[in-house]
Amino acid sequence: MEIQPAQEKDIIDVLYLLKKEMENNSPEANYRLPVPDYLFLKEEIRLDRLFILKHHKISIGTFSTEPEASGGQAGRGNPTLKIHRMALTPYWVNQQTIQELLCFLEQHARKKRFAAIRFNINSPNEKINAFYQKLNLDFLGKASHPSLEHPFLLYEKSL
Repeated sequence: MEIQPAQEKDIIDVLYLLKKEMENNSPEANYRLPVPDYLFLKEEIRLDRLFILKHHKISIGTFSTEPEASGGQAGRGNPTLKIHRMALTPYWVNQQTIQELLCFLEQHARKKRFAAIRFNINSPNEKINAFYQKLNLDFLGKASHPSLEHPFLLYEKSL
């Protein structure tokens, strides 16, 4: 598996992965966040925030990063790297893939001098939430979004 910055040629794959993730893990239509459009993802590529996971040149996952000025519990006021819009094809949701992904995220965040990595989970799917709990991430709490029925769950890892 390779994790690399996305390129414009990857946008269609990213859109597909995000759409399928929403359908599979957020079955309640009123809970789904909108899938970003092509131009939004193109801007994320320009800002070096969009990544793609590939296995033998086949796209198997994606995620976006976003810096936050002040960290949460672990960041203690230092910048935190927020990970969002993560999508993996179901076959690749396993311990090895996630460990490789976490290792990559930790190295990437350290290289960019972040104090922590934060995940905002917006799925009411209990399996997804249990999965994040098994990753030894600190649970920070919940955050509401005005257009959503259920809150985001916030997890963080100190670096």
